[in-house]
Amino acid sequence: MAVRKKNILLVEDHDLVALCQMRQLKSLGFNVRRVSNGESAVKEMTDSGPDIELVLMDINLGPNMDGITAAKCILALADVPIIFLSSYREEEVCGPGEKLPSCAYVPKSAGISVLAATIKAALDAPAHSWETEAM
Repeated sequence: MAVRKKNILLVEDHDLVALCQMRQLKSLGFNVRRVSNGESAVKEMTDSGPDIELVLMDINLGPNMDGITAAKCILALADVPIIFLSSYREEEVCGPGEKLPSCAYVPKSAGISVLAATIKAALDAPAHSWETEAM
């Protein structure tokens, strides 16, 4: 019997970064859908919410809706874990996301093994019990 792949929504505004992340996530056995901004992430969750089991999102998504705002909208729609993946580490940038329920932060520099462990913890744990900061 084949194990069903988990569905991840990747929200990343830089195409090259997104391509690399998608390849890594697919190599770990995940199905990955990608959108490039916060507005599209909220729309995807509205349209496909129950199918998405985890959101992996950049915090800084360009000039419109940032990742924190998008996460708040997504959490109003669905009880889904959200992992912020960002190059930023400043408290004023990352702090608000770490305080949201069902959210965690992983620095982009942490590498795929840390990201994989955080994703596994988020998918395996009961809702709201896995919030952590991976380093």
